[in-house]
Amino acid sequence: MRDDRASFARPFALQTPPIRTDRRATPDGALAPELLPTQIRLAQIIAMVHTASVLHEGVAAGSGAAKGNKLAILGGDFLLGRASAALASLGAVEAVELIAAAIANTVEGAVLRIQPPMEAAAPADAWDAYVKRVYLGGASLMAKGARAAVVLGGCTAPTRLPEVAYAYARNMGIAQHIMEDVREWEAGASFGGDAEEWVAPAPLLCAWDACPEVGALIQRRLADESDIDMARAIVDEHDGRHRARDIARRYAAQAREVLGVLPESSARTALETLTVDGLE
Repeated sequence: MRDDRASFARPFALQTPPIRTDRRATPDGALAPELLPTQIRLAQIIAMVHTASVLHEGVAAGSGAAKGNKLAILGGDFLLGRASAALASLGAVEAVELIAAAIANTVEGAVLRIQPPMEAAAPADAWDAYVKRVYLGGASLMAKGARAAVVLGGCTAPTRLPEVAYAYARNMGIAQHIMEDVREWEAGASFGGDAEEWVAPAPLLCAWDACPEVGALIQRRLADESDIDMARAIVDEHDGRHRARDIARRYAAQAREVLGVLPESSARTALETLTVDGLE
């Protein structure tokens, strides 16, 4: 599970040992369809961690309601505490380590978001940094949560299933975030402002290759209306939205490809459907 910067240059590929029939598999090789109590608990834990991060991000985004901010921080901390206690009851060391690492990743992602844009960054470097922030900010929880669910189901190394789950969810998490940027851009959302946490949206980054002026706009964080108007004109002129969509679809296609090592089943079909319908 590589987290280094070079690993974000392209969709995450699956590189693991050959698949082996697992003790929890059905005679035709498909996983047993029932959800285990520990897997249900894991889903609850992931939901608590995600909600806690949303509460904390809301405070970091800035608000004049001081008392509300304190309650939001305390609420997020409470959820993380409850999630940590529930983690201990899972009874699988690898699953606990995965979710603990995902929680740490969300903090790393928040730290990256408050760092100022690099003045001399090239478009490729800026895109790598964007995808890494996306991974740390949310895709990590999806990917490591998916792997943990498979581990709780009884599938561990050297079977291929944990790696399939991780690769699938990692790629889908990144694809969905890119598409969310595209939808917000098309809806007219303002990505400018002086907020401490600011990340250049995918459509604008995708137009940088064709228009060097984008670098200066990102450095200024689209400080005023003229910057925002210029950014929208550049994105329209150089197909930034379409380029971003194409990248998201490549990540989704890679997610669909890794499912090819799984046996045919309704679960696999549902996951394949998400790689298309989940981006609409």
